[in-house]
Parts: sequence; C-alpha cells; structure tokens
Amino acid sequence: MQVANHQTLCDWLFLWTFAYLSGHHRAILITLKASIRHVPFIGWACSLYGFIFLARDWVQDQTPFRRKLQHVGRDLTAEGSDGRLALLLFPEGTLVTGNTRPKSRAFADKQGLEDLKYTLLPRSTGLFFA
Repeated sequence: MQVANHQTLCDWLFLWTFAYLSGHHRAILITLKASIRHVPFIGWACSLYGFIFLARDWVQDQTPFRRKLQHVGRDLTAEGSDGRLALLLFPEGTLVTGNTRPKSRAFADKQGLEDLKYTLLPRSTGLFFA
C-alpha cells in the first residue's frame, strides 16, 4: 500500500500513467474524491479502471469502500492471479492551501497532535480500515 502526500492536483494521474507505461496498471488501485467521477474523460476512465471514489465522509464511504476492497481481495486470490496490488491512498485528500491549513490545525488541536507545517494532518480512518 502506498500512502502519498498530494503535491499537485494531478499527481495521482502521473502515478497511474507511470504504472500504465511500466506495465503495472492492472495492479494499481487509486482512491479519488467522488467529485472526480463527473470530470469528462478522466472521471470516465477512472470508473472503467475500477478506481475507488470516496465522498470523504466515513458514514457514506464505509460500505462502498468495504465492498470494493472485498472485490479486490477476491480478485487477488482468484486462480491465475499473480496477487499483486498497489493501493494508492492520499489520506489528506487535498492540497495544502490557505483554506485547508486552518482545518488541519483545528484537527491537530482536537486530537492533541502537533500541527504539521508543510503538510496536512492526514485522516486515518480509511487508511486503518483498508
């Protein structure tokens, strides 16, 4: 499992393209914000490749996330599968901006954690669930 820190709006696209060009695209699964599903071409392609779209609301995401991970697990243990998988998660879910820093700081204060200066404090519910 790869946990990444967003650097650009398209870093996940670069990583998937690299996996595709290196022949590993069948072994990579990326989680994305649900709103990306509606972006022409990119959203459609992500749907076709079975990427996981999350609303960033655990109550809403837990059941479809569980179903998708169970489906992937069945595929990995199926006869003829090579068992490879790279699950790419961006636990921050967004970029560091003037709007997101205060939210991260408030979350750190609430959890009694140190506020990170150059990154957002990642949420861990989905990560630990996966």
